[in-house]
Amino acid sequence: MKKIIGLLLLGVRLGWCGVQAAPATDASGRQLTIELRDGSRVVGQIRADSLGFYSVQFGDRQLAWAAIRTVDYATAADTVRLTTTNGDSLFGQLTVDTLAVTTVFGPVDLPVKQIRSVKVSTPGTAGGHLIGWWKLDDG
Repeated sequence: MKKIIGLLLLGVRLGWCGVQAAPATDASGRQLTIELRDGSRVVGQIRADSLGFYSVQFGDRQLAWAAIRTVDYATAADTVRLTTTNGDSLFGQLTVDTLAVTTVFGPVDLPVKQIRSVKVSTPGTAGGHLIGWWKLDDG
């Protein structure tokens, strides 16, 4: 029994020590997952505290990344739908030309014209869902 538990714990420990790099996060623990128009995906930490955004209703705004859940480009190349953490949807345009992101491979400046969507998340959370379960007894 002790050997089985020891081997199980060793296997779990080795699985966690794989070659996968930890995702980059900002000081608040948020991570950006950026999907590009060519299907590529970039995961990293934004190097700015806020995102420049313009809409007809609200004018020029600087929105804190902590208040943003998603940024999705519509079919029009310049129009974005920005969803906030409280569920509001704003339509407008980004006022920046690039998003400066730090990835596990180093800094990258992504042109916003190449971006399809941005998702802001906290790594290590699964939305409160069960992601794994191991039965550790002999039965």
